[in-house]
Amino acid sequence: MKKTLLSIMPVLLAVMCWVACSDKNEPETAMPTLAAGEATNIMRTSAEVSGNVSANSSVLKECGFMYSTAKSDLSVTSTSAKKVTISSPSGKVNTVLTGLQPSTTYYYCLYASSGISKIISDIKSFTTTAIDAPTLGDVLLVAKDTHSVTVRSTLLSDGGKAPSSFGFEYRKKGSNNFEKQVSVKNFEEGGDGNAFSAVIDDLDLGTDYEIRAFATNSQATGNSSILAVTTETIGAPAVSVAKVSNDSKSITVKGSVTSNGGDALKEMGIEYRKKGATDFTKLPIKNFDQGSDKDFTVKIDNLTQGTEYEIRAYATNSVKTGTSEVLAVSTTAINAPTVSVAKVSNDTKSITVKGSVSATGGAALTEKGIEYRKKGATDFTKLPIKNFDQGSDKDFTVKIDNLTQGTEYEIRAYASNSVKTGNSEVLAASTTAINAPTVSVTKVSNDTKSITVKGCVTSNGGDALKEMGIEYRKKGATDFTKLPVKNFDQGSDQDFTVKLDNLTQGTEYEIRAYATNSVKTGNSSILSVTTDAIIAPVVTTLEIKAADITTVSVKVGGVITDNGVSVVTEKGFCYSTTNKTPTVKDTTKKVEGNTFSATIDGLKPATTYYIRAYAKNQEGDQTHVGYGEVRTVKTQDIEKAKVTDPNITNKTAVSFVATATFSTPAGSKVSNAGFCLTTNAGDTAEQAYQKGKVAATLPTTGTTFSATITGLRAGTTYYVYTYAENEMGVSISKSPVSVTLLNIPTADDNVSPE
Repeated sequence: MKKTLLSIMPVLLAVMCWVACSDKNEPETAMPTLAAGEATNIMRTSAEVSGNVSANSSVLKECGFMYSTAKSDLSVTSTSAKKVTISSPSGKVNTVLTGLQPSTTYYYCLYASSGISKIISDIKSFTTTAIDAPTLGDVLLVAKDTHSVTVRSTLLSDGGKAPSSFGFEYRKKGSNNFEKQVSVKNFEEGGDGNAFSAVIDDLDLGTDYEIRAFATNSQATGNSSILAVTTETIGAPAVSVAKVSNDSKSITVKGSVTSNGGDALKEMGIEYRKKGATDFTKLPIKNFDQGSDKDFTVKIDNLTQGTEYEIRAYATNSVKTGTSEVLAVSTTAINAPTVSVAKVSNDTKSITVKGSVSATGGAALTEKGIEYRKKGATDFTKLPIKNFDQGSDKDFTVKIDNLTQGTEYEIRAYASNSVKTGNSEVLAASTTAINAPTVSVTKVSNDTKSITVKGCVTSNGGDALKEMGIEYRKKGATDFTKLPVKNFDQGSDQDFTVKLDNLTQGTEYEIRAYATNSVKTGNSSILSVTTDAIIAPVVTTLEIKAADITTVSVKVGGVITDNGVSVVTEKGFCYSTTNKTPTVKDTTKKVEGNTFSATIDGLKPATTYYIRAYAKNQEGDQTHVGYGEVRTVKTQDIEKAKVTDPNITNKTAVSFVATATFSTPAGSKVSNAGFCLTTNAGDTAEQAYQKGKVAATLPTTGTTFSATITGLRAGTTYYVYTYAENEMGVSISKSPVSVTLLNIPTADDNVSPE
């Protein structure tokens, strides 16, 4: 007692000093008196503590118990002790401390605070109980057969700590040690939650065994009392049954023989009945194995749809019949198929939808499809699907054709089995209304006589186009002139280009694109475009005929279709061999008078020329030049002169006269012409030309020339050719003309010395 007084004296002194030194402004009301009571209901992890709070508890802002495993932690200034607050601190108070450690001493006291002053009560202690071995209930026999027993036990107490393992251990009667164990992982559901059971198998037939339960925590292992049990000598076979599948007319189950009861099996199978019936119908298995651990599957056919059946497996040995627990299974009821529908697309004349069968209702489908009606109509029109799959999870797409444009329809999918028809929810979908096509127009280019525009159809209004094009009028006019486009696409998103010709220069025109479907015509906004005003003269270069082209000249012509802003002051033709668009800065050929044609001469043979007509007018001090089209020509090549065969006259014994003509292209000139001859019939024209030439005098006019060839041999045959020479070289006639001179010379003949 003396030690106890000494131990609490420092605490009392601290409390007194703290109270004495409290704020001088503290109210006169005294703090209540606190007294700790004894601990009760002391367990391994919890204990109940009590105390008393005297009068004046109304001044308290906080009151409760503080506790710790260290006595020194309990003080008015403690921050390490645990606290449990009391909501109504007046008179006798108590609380349960939880989360404690087994076999541990705890110190506790009451504490109170007014917000200004703090006090604690006397300090008391208690020690939690220790951890023991788990305590188990007796082992109960649940079932047994020739090779196994089923047992159950209960964990009465875990000894203060949850068990790390529990189960059953067993031995044959007469053995000293429990050599085998069957561990259990989980307690059974229901009850107090502490029962557990197990099947001990692989036992010997008709043998005595001793079985006890065990549980082990961190401290020790506890055992139950021993259960003595003897396995059956020959028992009923052990069988089980489970559902495999079912439909509206059949149920398939799997039976399993887990034990033949210690004797060869004579029969096994499945038996069934409608729920509420008395007798089972047997379906025995043929050609089965007489042992155990055999599974067998049975399909029970010709059942009633939507009906509950009771099914069990059975097996019979020479002594007993074992049956499984009854399995309750119902055939599926045949319901209406489940279908849905969704819109895929629509246009002015059709709606395409997708139907889906998500369930057949428990029977094969006999029909499915789409049905539709106009909104407000009574009857649906059916569109059944051909060659469909009788199962579910199958999508099908249907296009509903020949509908009315801009009209709302009610559409649903349907599917039928042998009993019922299921319909989807009604889908409201409308065909698109045919609107006026949408078109636009933009300018591409313009000149004095034409405007080129591009039209664009961005929408056909929901219907195939019948016509599209451009229409135009002069500004201020009433009616448009149409220029329809041929061979167009009936859809939208297409461009087309139109050139408006034969327009008036310097004039404003109003232009719009148009497009027409079977119902409406759409017009673009009006585009205002003004043709160019003519300033420079408008000139056309006429086509140049081949007959007007020589080696050194070209005959050209032009036409002035508009003088421009004033009278034409100059006209003519400009040409070049290098500039493909010649101008008046190149070589020109001016034309005077009313005609507009000229011959450009002095050209080079075999040369390409670029020629075009031009005309000038004058506006103040500014000259405007208008040009026609460029015409490209090539002057003719110069060829060799052409000659005729010689004509022989005035033949004598020593001479003859030869006459021939030549021709040459314009611009070419023959510089030399005559005759060549040889007495060798095998000589070529070129050899004859090399052996002997007789030049003729060229005519001053015309193209005929002649020469008297003398000094020849009498009676000799000569082979005579004609030749002529121009800038391109010498031309010789192709075939010789033979001439044989006379044998008798006359007095006038000049006989050759030979």
